[in-house]
Amino acid sequence: YAEAMLSGGKNQEGVFVALRDPRSRKLVRKVQTELKKFRKITAQRWDAKETSAVGSDIDQRYDGVFSKVIQLADDTETNIQKSIAVETARFHQLIVLEILGVLALFVLVAWAVRRYVRQLATHTEELQREVTERARVEEDLLGSKAKLRSVLDTIPDFVLSVDCEGTILFINRSATAQTPDQVVGTSTYDYLPPDHHHIFQEAMEAVFQTGQVQTIDHILGNAEAGSETWLTSRIGPVRNGTTIVGATIVSTDVSEGRRREKKLRTLHEAVEQSSSTIVITDADGNIEYANPQFEVSTGYALEEAYGQNPRVLKSGKQSPAMYKELWATVSSGKEWRGEFLNQRKDGTLYWETAWISPILDAHGRIVQYVAVK
Repeated sequence: YAEAMLSGGKNQEGVFVALRDPRSRKLVRKVQTELKKFRKITAQRWDAKETSAVGSDIDQRYDGVFSKVIQLADDTETNIQKSIAVETARFHQLIVLEILGVLALFVLVAWAVRRYVRQLATHTEELQREVTERARVEEDLLGSKAKLRSVLDTIPDFVLSVDCEGTILFINRSATAQTPDQVVGTSTYDYLPPDHHHIFQEAMEAVFQTGQVQTIDHILGNAEAGSETWLTSRIGPVRNGTTIVGATIVSTDVSEGRRREKKLRTLHEAVEQSSSTIVITDADGNIEYANPQFEVSTGYALEEAYGQNPRVLKSGKQSPAMYKELWATVSSGKEWRGEFLNQRKDGTLYWETAWISPILDAHGRIVQYVAVK
């Protein structure tokens, strides 16, 4: 459609007359360029979704290109609408002047009137073609906006456009279980729990005051209703010229990540506070982690233990065959259970019961060992 607007020609929709207005042509070229960038950066961001964290380079480039495409599309539509309005007003003025001329000429001479009428008919036909073509261009732009919506509807992130009061002007399908038309016109605050209203409001105020993109973490929905979702939202300004008239919001669902973080914190606290000694080594048996109980049991500071092999605890009182059998068991992927007569840093001996298991990666390869004593 953009090529037809610039060069004229024919496609499946019909015949197009090229735009004459220089600014409109320039804006259409910019839209072409930015749409290509947007398609490319969207594909790159999708391919890099595992590493495209908030604030990453590709995330920032994606936000920048997205905002620019929206702004250019709006500017192009506005400019063409203004051009149509100017041409329509000019057309009306010409009609008035021509009618006055016809009346004057009619008084003077009939043949001049007939000649003028023929010229008027020809000129009117050209203007009608131009107005029709510009109306078609506007229709094509609406079609382009529909295509842009279809692109945004395929993005898993939530994409919204709001005015300065937080009223939703646009929302993609990923962001709502309702139809977009049911949500447009409602307030963003309707979908936030009351204790998170201030988070969103402060971010919006910062966008309008500084013109800078703001990133916030907040809840969508209602925990009591079982619909709570954690989001990381990036809020950027939408400008009309130099005036900020609203904001674009791109939100990513981070609920699963938060649940994993909570489980990891719980596991970490359980291990750190356990009364059992817990040691994790690499595949070669070198200590990568030991909990505080290790220091209590062995007398070795944790800093001394890291990078060491647990053989530093050997007392020399047990047969090499036992250690050989231990390694044969765990290196085959099985758990070993037994007792050690170990030696503390101060030389005293102590018995401990141990469970040693291999840790496998996604391919079933042993990457670490864990011992609980």
